[in-house]
Amino acid sequence: MAEEAEDTENRSPIKLALVLALALFGMVVALNLLGSPEIRISAEQFRQLKHEGAIEKITISPSGWHCGLGRVRRIADSHGEFVTQQVLLADQPEPTAAQLSEWRAAGIAIEYNLEPVAQSSGWGGMALISGLLGLGIWYLWQQVRRHRREGSPRQKLQELERELREGRLSQEEYAKKAEALWAEM
Repeated sequence: MAEEAEDTENRSPIKLALVLALALFGMVVALNLLGSPEIRISAEQFRQLKHEGAIEKITISPSGWHCGLGRVRRIADSHGEFVTQQVLLADQPEPTAAQLSEWRAAGIAIEYNLEPVAQSSGWGGMALISGLLGLGIWYLWQQVRRHRREGSPRQKLQELERELREGRLSQEEYAKKAEALWAEM
C-alpha cells in the first residue's frame, strides 16, 4: 500500500507536465480559431490580386467585398505581413454591371450576402483569457489550501530529516521519500 502511494507521488510531476502540454496545445488551437481569417486590403492590392488571377470568388456584402483566393498568399497590411486565403476590401459600394461582367469573364465566382458579415470583435479572446485567469487563480487557491492542510514540500523534507536524526526512518526510506519531495519542488 505504501509503495502505491509513493508510485502515485512519483507520477504526479508527469501528470502535471502532460496536463500543461495539453493545455498549451489547446490554447494555441483556440487562439488560431479566434482570429479572423480575412485580411483587410487596399483597392490597389485588390487590383493587383485580380490582375494576377489570384481571386477565385467574391462575396459582396454591406461590409465590403470578401475575396477568396485560389491559394494561400502572403499579404501585407498596416499590422504586418500575413499568410491568408481570404481578403476583405472593406466599405465598398455595390459593384457596377461592367465590374461584374469583367469579373465573370475572368472566371471569378460572384455571390451576394445581404447580411453584414460579422467581424471578430475580440470577445472570444477576452473570454478565453478570463477563463485562463480564473483557472490560474483557482489553481493557486487549491495550492494554498493544500499547503495549509499538508504543509509544503520543504516542510515535509525538514520533517523527514528530523525523523532520520531521531532514528524513526532508515537511510533508504529517507532517500526514497526525499527524492519524491525533491520532484515536487
